Amino acid sequence: MRIAVFQPKFLTPRPNASSELVLLQTQVKNLAKLGNEVFVLTEGAYPPTQIRENVTILPLKGMFSTYSLLLSPIHRAIPYFSDIFSLDIIGKAIRKLNKELDVDVIYTCGSPFSSVFSTIIANATGIPIVSYISHYPSSKRWWGRDIDMLKGYKLPLTYLIHQIFMDTLREVPRREFIQKWGLRHTKRFIVSSNYIKGILYHLGVDSKRIEVVYPGVDIPSLREDFKQPNMQVVTYFGHFWQGRGVLDLVKAFLRVHKKHSNLKLMIAASNVHKLTELFFKELINSWELNGPNIMWKNVVSDLYLEVLNQSTAIVLPYRDMPSMKLIESMAYGKTIITTKIGWTGELISDAISGFLVDVGDVMGIVEKLDFILNNPELAEEVGRNARESAKLKCDSYKNAKLIESILKETTRRD
Repeated sequence: MRIAVFQPKFLTPRPNASSELVLLQTQVKNLAKLGNEVFVLTEGAYPPTQIRENVTILPLKGMFSTYSLLLSPIHRAIPYFSDIFSLDIIGKAIRKLNKELDVDVIYTCGSPFSSVFSTIIANATGIPIVSYISHYPSSKRWWGRDIDMLKGYKLPLTYLIHQIFMDTLREVPRREFIQKWGLRHTKRFIVSSNYIKGILYHLGVDSKRIEVVYPGVDIPSLREDFKQPNMQVVTYFGHFWQGRGVLDLVKAFLRVHKKHSNLKLMIAASNVHKLTELFFKELINSWELNGPNIMWKNVVSDLYLEVLNQSTAIVLPYRDMPSMKLIESMAYGKTIITTKIGWTGELISDAISGFLVDVGDVMGIVEKLDFILNNPELAEEVGRNARESAKLKCDSYKNAKLIESILKETTRRD
């Protein structure tokens, strides 16, 4: 089967990529392993290249590509328009598919908004499209949504003005009627959870057009010679901004540290929101906990060795939506604390395969952390259960086979 993928930011390095992009990169790799030919239409200026067997990158250079590439994610800064691209590459993708490529299906991964662009291409070429919906961004309350993430902190006036302006530019095109148009013109849907399936059904999508395939990660083989360190470490890893609830974890750590004075906080940040970093430093300084109590890491080359293997517990107190970091932690058998948001409850049973707290519940995090630190054997059992849950529902190769079967059912030759 020949599959076309339109994703302008496909070549973004994994540590700086969004969860939906990391998921797509993994899916493309495994669809190629299964023997399918995958053609990735992405923004770039280099000649076509094959990055691995059966995967060909087809770069499309638009009028504003140089500008959009400058706004791509970089280390220690999350630009407001990290997913911007030169819109005229959509026309170039249509021409390439009509004149040069003979493909059976178009596949896309992301939110209903991001899939709109692929839907436009599918309509113009007559090629059926299958969309994997990993999350659904709410458009009902978007003014100052990022500001709400920092509620309780004194925000600079210039930041407030700038953020509202940026939210306006970024969110106006994401109105629900645009996303509904894309939903109506997509042939089949694969969704990351029953939670997302329920949202699409509520928006009028026939449930017969929807299949649930959980986000997939590579399930590692754990080496017996890697031993848990003697010190106790609570870890957060991923994008460092308040939408991920980082400051909730910091507040919880400050309280737990009173009872467990040897506890360390590890922050492995792939991208850093400057204002969240400012408040983080203010909190730490106010408690005089700089130095040996804080382990700060940036982008790491080996997630398991440098982060997960050193961690007693992983805390991911999301305020916006779950990320792939949660499933990666489960796959490594780590004890996890996360929030009851999105699809987390479908993968984690509280106190069985992880620990769940309400969004923004700092004291809930404190209580769960205290329990984990006082009951290491039970915590390890919870981690093992998390790994089994990931193996059952989130094995990337097995899930790619499910996606492949759905794509085959949807090819235009049928």
